[in-house]
Amino acid sequence: MIPDLITHLLLGVITIVIVLIARLSSIWIPSTLVPFKNKFLKGALTVMVWGGLRGGVSIALVLSIDNGAYKNLLLEITYFVVVFSIVVQGLTVGKLAKRVLAENPVKKSSPAQHR
Repeated sequence: MIPDLITHLLLGVITIVIVLIARLSSIWIPSTLVPFKNKFLKGALTVMVWGGLRGGVSIALVLSIDNGAYKNLLLEITYFVVVFSIVVQGLTVGKLAKRVLAENPVKKSSPAQHR
């Protein structure tokens, strides 16, 4: 039995929300400042935020931390976020992308329009 299991699960859920907000801000802010936003479909930013990274770098970074009082807690929370990212986001990002494409059909252009 893991001591304080509920506390660790709550920390994991809070961390997932923080990660999603960080992804949103790291994608949304540059897309509003740089004048290329008309190159993206309407829901493309949503797909980019939800798609995210799968966590290999995050786990490697936590494992590289020296042993200390919080290393195991950080490792547990990191695994929680990575498993969420792989299972929940990984299994739903395709459906989200299909929905975005259905709501914003891509207009095919003729070669003459590219000249």
